[in-house]
Amino acid sequence: MFGVPYKTLYWAEGKVDESALMEEHRFVYASTFAPDKFRRYVRIPFDPNGTPGERVSWQQ
Repeated sequence: MFGVPYKTLYWAEGKVDESALMEEHRFVYASTFAPDKFRRYVRIPFDPNGTPGERVSWQQ
């Protein structure tokens, strides 16, 4: 959403598969933002070679 890649800290009994963590990220953002905003602005997983999203006003 803000063009910032990050890793998740998690507490578990053992290693958690990265794809499972990615789905958790997707769930959190998808349940926080309206569907149209999620599809338009959120990129999970982050693509370091992707083009930046459009610039929008913070008032949106």
